Amino acid sequence: MKLYYIDSIHFVHEDDFQEGEGNLVNSYSLHKLLTADSVDQAIELYITTFLGFNLEWDKADIRDDNKILDYSELVDNDNNKANMSKIENWKLGVTKLYSNRFQMKVHELISREIIKPS
Repeated sequence: MKLYYIDSIHFVHEDDFQEGEGNLVNSYSLHKLLTADSVDQAIELYITTFLGFNLEWDKADIRDDNKILDYSELVDNDNNKANMSKIENWKLGVTKLYSNRFQMKVHELISREIIKPS
């Protein structure tokens, strides 16, 4: 197992099925220290257990020389992943949903031996 530090910055916009993303209503950053066998597993743990979203790799965009992962999830007013019922009502204009877009970086931490200088 390896030790990873993951940080993410989130931008939450009003989202309309017809109009797309609207006003920015919230932004925040999060971070987590976790252990995993690989970078992929660390990302999956962060998104599924820490953020509470289901990771779909085909929705992810990796950029900046494979250093930043961009991801977006439709959420409700409480920042919970929107279920199918809420999404259907959102498409009809009955329910308001938000786009939680975030960028994350993964850092592998390496334990080093500490030696007093002579």
